[in-house]
Amino acid sequence: MSNTRYIIDKQESELTPALALIVYRGNAHYPSDSDEIYIEMRDINEKGKMGAAAPLSRECISDLITSLKDEGEFSVNYTYGKIPENLLYFDTNPATAKLIWYDKPGLKNMYFTENIGIEDSLYYMPGVIYQLTQEKLDIYAYKGKTPKMHTRLYKAPFFNVTGTSVCLGNSKAAELTDRTFSNVMEYWESLFWNSRFSSVGSQPTKSNLVVVTKKAKTKFDTRELLPFYKDHNKKQPLLLKDICL
Repeated sequence: MSNTRYIIDKQESELTPALALIVYRGNAHYPSDSDEIYIEMRDINEKGKMGAAAPLSRECISDLITSLKDEGEFSVNYTYGKIPENLLYFDTNPATAKLIWYDKPGLKNMYFTENIGIEDSLYYMPGVIYQLTQEKLDIYAYKGKTPKMHTRLYKAPFFNVTGTSVCLGNSKAAELTDRTFSNVMEYWESLFWNSRFSSVGSQPTKSNLVVVTKKAKTKFDTRELLPFYKDHNKKQPLLLKDICL
C-alpha cells in the first residue's frame, strides 16, 4: 500500500498532463457507424484546459503503439485473436502480463555451434512449456502428452538455458506484425528453436547433456529429466499451476 501511495504522490507532484486522447463510438445520429470508432487528440495547456481537437490518423495510432512498445511495454498487452488449443494461461494486465503455452513431445530441428560437437539434425524432445513475461522467455519440460494444472515441471534439457531463463543471443525470426496469440507464440518459439545452441547454462539432465541429446536422435529418455522444486528441501515439486499464479 505504501508503494502505491508513493507512486501516486510522485504523479501528483512531478507529472503534468500535456495531451488527451478521446475515443468516440458511433451513436444514434449515425446508426450505420455504430460499430465505428473515432479518436481525436487535444492539447492541454498550463491551466489544465483542453484545446482544439484534431483527428488521430491510423498512422499516428500505429506510431504511438510502436513507441510504447519500444519503451518496454510488454507485447502481450497488444495480443488478440482466437485462443489456440495449446495456450494454457494468459494475462494481459500491464503489471502482470504473461503467456504460458505448451508444445507436445516430438521431433525438433536443432542447430549447434561446432564446439558442442553435435550435428544439426532432427531430435526427439519431451513436452515443452513456454512462459513469456516482459519480453523474457522461460522454458520448462514436462512428461506425458498434454499437461494439466497438476503436471510436474522439469528442467528443460537444452543448451542456452540457465535454470528456466532462455538466452536467445542474436537469434532472429520473421518480423512480428499481426500480434495474434498464435503469431506471438510462433514468433518466440522460432527465436528459440532457430538459434544455434552453443553453451550449457546449468546441467539440466542427470547425464551429460551432449550424450543425452545425441541419443535423442532415436528417442528422448524422460528418465534423464531433473525436477524443479518449490522449496530448498526438495519436498514440494513445482507444478504447472504454480507458474500460472
